[in-house]
Amino acid sequence: MSYFHLIRINKVKLLLILSGLLIAISLLINYSSEWDRTQIINELEMVGNNYLKENEILFYLKDSIIGQEKSSIVLEDIENAIIKNPYIKQISASFQTNKLVRVKVEERVPIAYLEKRGDILYIDEEFKILPYRVFEVYTDLPLFYGNTEDIGLQKSLVELIKMINDEESGILKLLISEIHLKNDNLISLVTNDGLNIKFGRIENINKKLEKLLVFWETKLLRTQISSIEYIDITWLNKVIVKST
Repeated sequence: MSYFHLIRINKVKLLLILSGLLIAISLLINYSSEWDRTQIINELEMVGNNYLKENEILFYLKDSIIGQEKSSIVLEDIENAIIKNPYIKQISASFQTNKLVRVKVEERVPIAYLEKRGDILYIDEEFKILPYRVFEVYTDLPLFYGNTEDIGLQKSLVELIKMINDEESGILKLLISEIHLKNDNLISLVTNDGLNIKFGRIENINKKLEKLLVFWETKLLRTQISSIEYIDITWLNKVIVKST
């Protein structure tokens, strides 16, 4: 047998071995993929929910995913169902293991109560209206009256509300109980004592609130609130007090 004939035979053997290995690897991959697809989901992990209970979030799923084969679960369907919860801002679902699905959510946080046609609702920092529900937190919020579709005005109102809610705003959080947006887009604030504060247009928010704080702490603490009809902080450099 010639030397070249031996080389040809060895090449054929090598090709046969390589083909066999490729077939074996392909079969192994297919088996592994099929094994992975038929695994039963036995655990669901909820991440990011601070006040919504797990059953409130999963309520929007038609069927429980526990006990189902991994192949039958469509993550996008889970996301599309749960995002219908008005208190869910964002959601992502993922397989963490062959038997574990993780659902990660971002909740909408109320920043104020909203009065609308006699009903009490909430608004969040995107000015999205949220249905009323009982919270263990988010109870000490101002009550907002009014409505606007103006995106710029909404953003400014959110800025005002967040400044009032800020724990570092001094007594503002304790002082202001209501925020009114009137038809002419003028703002008025109402204190817990029922004192009306004319805020004017939604501009120079920080300066107006600082001016109100200074005036309240240096002047009004020594004044009978019942003797005041309203305070006007519309103007940048002065405070007007109308006595009864």
